[in-house]
Amino acid sequence: MTAREAARRLEVHPNTIYNYLKKGRIKASQHPLTGRWDIPVEELQRLLKEGRNDRKARHR
Repeated sequence: MTAREAARRLEVHPNTIYNYLKKGRIKASQHPLTGRWDIPVEELQRLLKEGRNDRKARHR
């Protein structure tokens, strides 16, 4: 999925996704000719799970 699709699914601004990609927080491949990102659905699921765990830890 593209970065914009990922942003819609996570309900964040596309720049957030690009920042995550730049920092290596999301593992994805970039097409060499178009520059478009291909983000695996599993990465979004992992990120969502991580976010839930972070929130739980903060509330303890």
